[in-house]
Amino acid sequence: MMPMKLIRCCKDCPERHLACHDTCERYRQEHREYQAEKEAYCKGKNMGYEYDDFRAEQIRKARKHRRKK
Repeated sequence: MMPMKLIRCCKDCPERHLACHDTCERYRQEHREYQAEKEAYCKGKNMGYEYDDFRAEQIRKARKHRRKK
């Protein structure tokens, strides 16, 4: 997967001041895009874990029910 895009609108911004993230529309837009990309990335990353969890559970069950000598 591609690395996530960072929020860059604040770097060297001439209109920057204390607490400008509360009012800056450019920051809010980039932050929404960043959050959407982050959620999609995490969702895609976690899909592989479902199979791993399923397989691990199958192995645990097989070991539990294995005949003892």
